[in-house]
Amino acid sequence: LHVRYEDLILAPEEQICRIFSYLEVDSSSQVVEPVAKKVFSTQSDLAAHSTTTDPKASIGRWRHDMSADLQEHCASKLGFALRTFRYMN
Repeated sequence: LHVRYEDLILAPEEQICRIFSYLEVDSSSQVVEPVAKKVFSTQSDLAAHSTTTDPKASIGRWRHDMSADLQEHCASKLGFALRTFRYMN
């Protein structure tokens, strides 16, 4: 199963449901909603690892945080993966 970070941030309940279904565990809304709320709450243990105040702000950050030279280098080395996972055309 492939779960993109962007998809998880933008549609957490949908993606957690996909993950749980894939794992063949209860993926009902009664289970998924509390999990999503716990994981994505600002009180979460994961919040301490955040690099932005809003997770949505971290999406695509590499486009302006990385230099053009580094982006070009990554594209030359990782182009296939970047295209496969829809990070570039």
